[in-house]
Amino acid sequence: MLLLTGNKPFQDIMKEKVLVLYEKLRRIEDPYWREYIIKPRQLKTQNGFIQKVLDMRKNLAIPDDIQPLLEPRNPLEVINIDVKLDLVETIHMKKGVAPSILRSLALKTIAARYPATDWLHICTDGSQFDCHFNVGAGVFSDLFSF
Repeated sequence: MLLLTGNKPFQDIMKEKVLVLYEKLRRIEDPYWREYIIKPRQLKTQNGFIQKVLDMRKNLAIPDDIQPLLEPRNPLEVINIDVKLDLVETIHMKKGVAPSILRSLALKTIAARYPATDWLHICTDGSQFDCHFNVGAGVFSDLFSF
């Protein structure tokens, strides 16, 4: 069947999925499956899930050492973010400065730290046409830290 269609036999797929499920169960935080005690079964002709998986593991010579799953992490703990919150020029009292001057200082700071030549301008909303004004557009730069 593998030669004709490229598909594995259904039994092989099921065995693979069962082994993957068992390995996932052993690695989760709940200690139930890691500390599971195999009790003798009354059924002599049919194995349970755990018995069948252990037989398959023994036949395939899969090692017993468990590597834990990676725990989810906060990306802020993994990467270093370059944060610069200060303007190019120092302002001591924000109350005494006109909003237009603050806006121009903010734009001046952005232009100094992130040159416009390094930006990739993304205009998918028709903002490049003359008939549309006050329309938003996206900007991306590799210099942006996050």
